[in-house]
Amino acid sequence: GVAGHDADRCEGPACVHDPDEAAELLEGAYPDGDVPRVALDVDETPLQVSLAETVVEQLEEAGIPAEVRVHETAEYASVLTTGEPQLFSLGWIGVYRSPHAYLEPLFRSASADNLTRLRSGTVDAALGRAAGARTEGGAASAWAEAEQRVLGAAIVVPLVQFETRASVADRVQGLEHAVDGTVDWSAVWVTDAGS
Repeated sequence: GVAGHDADRCEGPACVHDPDEAAELLEGAYPDGDVPRVALDVDETPLQVSLAETVVEQLEEAGIPAEVRVHETAEYASVLTTGEPQLFSLGWIGVYRSPHAYLEPLFRSASADNLTRLRSGTVDAALGRAAGARTEGGAASAWAEAEQRVLGAAIVVPLVQFETRASVADRVQGLEHAVDGTVDWSAVWVTDAGS
């Protein structure tokens, strides 16, 4: 639902599940076999724990020793702000349909919501160019560049996507859900049943 998104992002080889290739890459990076243990921090909700266990299984399948560290939900945000977590789950729903709602708060160096602790002048400059673009086409191009800068500097793996489904009569017109699931009811109208 966000303009400029790359629908083919995970169609290429980067998203193919290939434990054998992953093991080969790992062997090249750690020829002595001394692969460091990776911790995945999540809150205690059952879905988060289940997702984390699946990720840990896949890491171990490739030869990366891993563990899940479960934290009380009320304390989880505080744990993330310490900068100690290596891998962690972070849910985010932008409040409007723009890459700005996702990239700016999560990856700008000075942002209070930058729990990844990414600090990159190159990313900050790309975000600034995108936010300051004066035309729709220029903004789309600048946000695409900013996204590429973020993905080049941080590992971001989307695990789930928020989806809203609605079933309405053919007479209902103008119903569109925003990315956060809300509806602009002032834009919705209903045709006469006889027309």
